[in-house]
Amino acid sequence: MTRPDVARFSSSRPSLHIYLFSEFAATLAGAPLEAPSYALQRLLALLLLEPRLWSRVQLAGRLYPDVPEARARQRLSHLLWQLRQWLPSLSLEATSQMVQLPAESRWLDVEAFRRAAAGSALEDWLAALALYRGDLLEGVYDDWLLEAREALYLQYVALSHRACDALWQQGQLEALLPLAERLVQQEPYDERALRTLMKAYQAAGRRGAALAVYERCVALLHDEIGVEPEPATQALAQALQSPTHAVLAPEADATAQTATLLSQAREALAQGAVTRVGVYLEQLRARADVSPATLHLLEIDLALLQEDCPRAAVLLEQTAPEALTLQEKVRLAQLALARREEASAGELAAEILLAAREAEDWKTELAALLVLIRVQQRQGQTSHAARSAERALALA
Repeated sequence: MTRPDVARFSSSRPSLHIYLFSEFAATLAGAPLEAPSYALQRLLALLLLEPRLWSRVQLAGRLYPDVPEARARQRLSHLLWQLRQWLPSLSLEATSQMVQLPAESRWLDVEAFRRAAAGSALEDWLAALALYRGDLLEGVYDDWLLEAREALYLQYVALSHRACDALWQQGQLEALLPLAERLVQQEPYDERALRTLMKAYQAAGRRGAALAVYERCVALLHDEIGVEPEPATQALAQALQSPTHAVLAPEADATAQTATLLSQAREALAQGAVTRVGVYLEQLRARADVSPATLHLLEIDLALLQEDCPRAAVLLEQTAPEALTLQEKVRLAQLALARREEASAGELAAEILLAAREAEDWKTELAALLVLIRVQQRQGQTSHAARSAERALALA
């Protein structure tokens, strides 16, 4: 993919432009620079993605976590020398103790992407998507880089959906199709993206292409994970196969989209994927058909996942004790467990179990059982924990 025009993403337009999406690349005054070594790319990426005043000890420790400090600092010193050789005009500030690469001395595609993605206009979103040439520094697998890479990718996916929805509403099929095709290629299990592409193909008079991508989705889901497409996707395919093949408008499948987002958020919670939960939560907040109660529970779940007990407590205290729902009481028991208040957690779990069984609410009963099992294990009640586990397995 060619590099996008950067003129509209920076007012000062420094002469050094660095690209971290996909493979490392840099230009100086418009002329391409030879790519530095892999080790230099790692150093530059760290200084660029976290633009602050670094101590040499911190910087060496981040780059060489498994190397003794003295040796790591020697390697860092050599890297800094190599960096100056690579680009003598680089505004690198380095003393015997501190290192910094001032943000105003260069233009960075990642920063431009984030600025444009935060804009409110479709033009901004399309500009951000044009900057996303690929995952952050493909081929670099340092631990400190992986979280930033995942966060940027999830931001790209969310922004792609937002831009596709806006383009569909405006009927800009020519701009919509390549975005939707790229998203489906990168996220083959994302059925929301698939539905957008199917509808765009049909609106462009390519009904066969729409049905072809659906058939590929059916085969992929069946072969890889043994499931069928979501009901909204199947309904759209049936509409395309009918004689009139009327296509649903974007708002017609809004409920299905919300259900998918909720399912993805809960799956991410189960997997402990904090960043993904945050992204899904942000998308759900923007949807009018999500109840405040559902958002409230997700906020609490995210706080508990992050082990942010004070935040979880504040959220739970927003509801009067006598007005707490069974689901909120489960979170209260989980909070007590996180605070190692086993007695309180056990009492709450027992109370919830009775109420859930009475209401025939097996999901809440299962959640309460899981809390009770943890309490019993911590208190050394092995036989009780085993019986609770049998009951939980039966419910599951």
